[in-house]
Amino acid sequence: MHMMTEKDIKDFRRGLRVIEREILLRLRQETDCCGVTFAQCHLLLALDDSRETGIQDLSETLGTDKANISRTVDSLAEAGYIYREPGMKDRRRVAVSLTSKGIEQTNAIHKLCNDEYRKLFEGLGAEEAVKVREAVGIIADVMTRWRTEKPPAGCCAEGGN
Repeated sequence: MHMMTEKDIKDFRRGLRVIEREILLRLRQETDCCGVTFAQCHLLLALDDSRETGIQDLSETLGTDKANISRTVDSLAEAGYIYREPGMKDRRRVAVSLTSKGIEQTNAIHKLCNDEYRKLFEGLGAEEAVKVREAVGIIADVMTRWRTEKPPAGCCAEGGN
């Protein structure tokens, strides 16, 4: 394991904050263009990956609570983007899947996002593009593992710190 200095960690965190802001700005533009909210967009894309799943699985995949997922599912069902059906094995479990309208919407989101991110990669050389793709995959995996395996340490405001 590589030991990072305080300066290294601070610089890394600064870079993450810039990436976070840029991604949030980009996501707002993308979802505004597609006529769905950020939460709806991510839920649609999660369903596109899995084709059919339940509320609990979506909650785990998207890292948010079941109540938020249920509200988002309700809004997408009302808009005609997804089906909600009782599970075959367990009637209490709701199976969620994309409608044809939902598939069209996810295809439109993918096209828009792919076109935009292709522009980002056009500014990089071939080796840099590979490094960026690999680094994003690694940091995404590490951060997901970190979130799911380790409870948060607590807020810096707790205990009067």
